Amino acid sequence: MNKKTKRKIAWLIILLLLLGMLIPRFLKNKKQHISIEQPISFEEIENLKYKQKFLGGEKKAKDKIAVIKIMGEIIESEGGYYRRNLVEDIISQLNQAKNDQDVKCIILRISSPGGTVVAAEKLYEKLLEVKKEKKIVSLLEGIATSGAYYIAVTGDKIVAYPSTITGSIGAIFTLPNSQKLMEDKLGIKMITIKSGKYKDIGSPFRSMSKTERKILQDIINSASREFLNIVTSNRKIPESKLPIISDARIFSAEEAQKIGLIDEIGSMNKAIEIAKEIAKLKEAKVMEYYYKPTIFDFLLSSHVKKISLNNIPKLPETGLKYIWLPGENLYGE
Repeated sequence: MNKKTKRKIAWLIILLLLLGMLIPRFLKNKKQHISIEQPISFEEIENLKYKQKFLGGEKKAKDKIAVIKIMGEIIESEGGYYRRNLVEDIISQLNQAKNDQDVKCIILRISSPGGTVVAAEKLYEKLLEVKKEKKIVSLLEGIATSGAYYIAVTGDKIVAYPSTITGSIGAIFTLPNSQKLMEDKLGIKMITIKSGKYKDIGSPFRSMSKTERKILQDIINSASREFLNIVTSNRKIPESKLPIISDARIFSAEEAQKIGLIDEIGSMNKAIEIAKEIAKLKEAKVMEYYYKPTIFDFLLSSHVKKISLNNIPKLPETGLKYIWLPGENLYGE
């Protein structure tokens, strides 16, 4: 058998596999009178079934402690074909834990610098909903700052590793400025025709006026006050410590514990111990959710990745964020 024949057979097998994946889905959709092109509803996305992986504890125990990971920047941009965005993934897992009568407590494994304000707010509201039925322990790993801490305060207890960096309670608005590059280096000047004086506020093609800076600063201050209110309403922070956390500084785990931002310093074992204690469990199996993609998912994901423009370098996304983002010091200190 020559190479050309082998290649044809390989492509035929791939085609048959794809048809084997697509035909059952088509028949299912047709039976339910749903068009293949109809977008999946948010409810359907939320209820995606996750598999469970045993991590520790008593394997034969009926009661469960569910571990849900919140890793990386908390944003809602799409991942690959079978990977929804981070917020959808977490909400889906929280729904599964909420509906599982054997799950008595949830451990949030958080390692994130934060993310967009809206993404953090969505997860915060969902966690408050779940908290009405399940106990929650937040475990801070590595960096758990800003929007990540915003989410963590929903925990009945917060545990942090000794080397964890947390805090950065506040908002930030990132705006690129390419005026000098465009005009001085490239000789390009942008002309903007607008309907209102502040329609192009934050434009990267010109300098910002004092009034425009104040408008944006007011938005940031409002979001920061909301963040501070969330922290103080969920944590018993002494009034004397409020000035320290309101300037958006970061803290070591030891400093955070003294202020009242966290309860305990420890690892996953400490978090499991506390989870059992607050859920009043003598024994429990610790499970972690994961999604196992099909062959079809992998094939299409690989294809989409090749034709996507995600790997082209681009400027940081503009917008209001709860994120620790070291950068230019605008306060002159």
